[in-house]
Amino acid sequence: MQTNLKKTFAFLLAGTLVLVLTMGCDLLTTPKPNGETTHIVPRALPADFSTLKAISYSGYRSAGNNGNPGTAPTQAQMLEDLQLLQQAGYGLIRLFSSSDEISAVVLGLIADSSNSLSIKVQLGVWINSADEAGNQAEIARGIALANTYNTIVETVSVGNEKMVAWTGAPSVPILDMKRYILQVRGAIPQPVTSDDNWAFYANDGGGNSTDAILASIDYISIHTYPLLDSLYTSGSDSASWDWRQKNVTATGRATAMMNAAIAKAKKDYKAVKDYETSKGYSLPIAVGETGWKAAATNGEFYRAHPVNQLMYLEGLNAWTEPAAIFWFSGFDEPWKSADDGWGIFNAAREARFVLTGASGYAGSFNEEAPPFGITYTRAAGTSGSATHYVPVVSNATTTKNTFLAYADSLSASGTVAIPSGPNATPLTSWIGWDIPWTATGAEITGSGSGLEGTKNWEITPDSTLGGKRTGNANWGWGHFLNLNNAEDLTNFASGHLHFSIKTNYPNSGKLEVGFFTGSSVDGNGCDVYVKITSGSGYGYVADGSWHDVSIPIADIAAHAAPAYGQASSVTMDLSKVTAAFVIADRFANTGNTQKATALVNVDYIYWTQN
Repeated sequence: MQTNLKKTFAFLLAGTLVLVLTMGCDLLTTPKPNGETTHIVPRALPADFSTLKAISYSGYRSAGNNGNPGTAPTQAQMLEDLQLLQQAGYGLIRLFSSSDEISAVVLGLIADSSNSLSIKVQLGVWINSADEAGNQAEIARGIALANTYNTIVETVSVGNEKMVAWTGAPSVPILDMKRYILQVRGAIPQPVTSDDNWAFYANDGGGNSTDAILASIDYISIHTYPLLDSLYTSGSDSASWDWRQKNVTATGRATAMMNAAIAKAKKDYKAVKDYETSKGYSLPIAVGETGWKAAATNGEFYRAHPVNQLMYLEGLNAWTEPAAIFWFSGFDEPWKSADDGWGIFNAAREARFVLTGASGYAGSFNEEAPPFGITYTRAAGTSGSATHYVPVVSNATTTKNTFLAYADSLSASGTVAIPSGPNATPLTSWIGWDIPWTATGAEITGSGSGLEGTKNWEITPDSTLGGKRTGNANWGWGHFLNLNNAEDLTNFASGHLHFSIKTNYPNSGKLEVGFFTGSSVDGNGCDVYVKITSGSGYGYVADGSWHDVSIPIADIAAHAAPAYGQASSVTMDLSKVTAAFVIADRFANTGNTQKATALVNVDYIYWTQN
């Protein structure tokens, strides 16, 4: 298909001037209330643009490198993707560029009747900052594709999030964007827009040159992401929207949160509608991007979850005001690292829970929730197993000499305290860092010196998952004993952390151990870990035998640092210990340079005040 496209490309370019002359005359000079005297006569959207289920598609499958998507998918892989999307009920896809390796192939596959694909396309023209030559080459490709496949390409979007002033100024000057939009529009018959954040089209806060773009497009395409906006509410529920819903009982909190998320998206839409109306426009408004993550990849804990993803989509399906709503996205994009997890299919092309109600879909499902293989259920009209905010509940200050966190049997006595509190299901749990987990664990039966009782916890670092958070395949791993209620261990500041360990961990056994205070969700999470090396003290030896380790809390506290994504002002708070024990290998901290698959067994974890 690419070969045929190249054969027609020169002819189409030669005809561009004619197309500009014949299609670019639909301009008016009637003054608008905003002062614009030259504006287009808007082209009507195709009738099925508002009736087809819409979704974004990029196609890249590899993890890439440093934000680069890597090798383009093959034609066979793209055909598989299109068939999956069609099977899931989607008939309108958004392509982000007019590239030869993706968009030209996709359009050719749809045009080939032997593939039996009934899919329409919003074609993208990818505009780069300060690259006029590259932009003109992309514009030429977009014009050629839009005209060659004019029965498939229903609309064209020029630029993606290039005008919203996140950093104080748009990444592409507004007059340049207007020039690009009109250049494309003058050479094709389809309606044209530019995809951008809702704040630009609503002129939120003032200072955006929104009016110049409104005068140049046929419809508005906005992006709204309540989930991402929730990340900017740490310590406050008023900065964007109240995702925590603290005033709602726990049984109804997930539903309340997802209803509030839909309300936030509608609020963004209304802000855009109100602004364009105030300027005398009545352009259709499409939601060009919105979605919900199935897994927390950048700190969206208590929000991102397969069931919550389904609930958000259900809320969108009931919202009929937008001209169209494009779900982001069809498939996970592992090359985006922390911005991954949005797909209705994961990167392996396995359907997520969000597709359980999709008409005709009969493929396999993979929920991708640790531990792997969990199946979710949700009764109609309830939040079921959806996630929701769980406030940190601090217990009273522990006055007993010993706090026993992990052993064969946890039993309180006159001198021993154990995990407790109102959030009781469960009181403790072992959890791996990141999603998917960078290390998994299981309780096993063992024997040997240093082993308390008959059971211990065996940790398996995953040699393929380190770096999910940062995109760096050599990032490392972590595993921790979570406390469902925060423990006040203030009285242990001069005491010790004790545990038994057995491992053959390489690189001189270099590991990090310690604990965690506060909550990353509430913006006060603190990593409190010290590096230990085999034979260098504390009783730690990585020789494959059991050894009892005892580390002064003060030595661990000396290395306290704000957790990933937390403000630099965050400090250790022993009155809110939320992970009684953490063991990890972050290569940037340990100096290790390779993943290790050596098992790490730990047992008998406790704190003492002396």
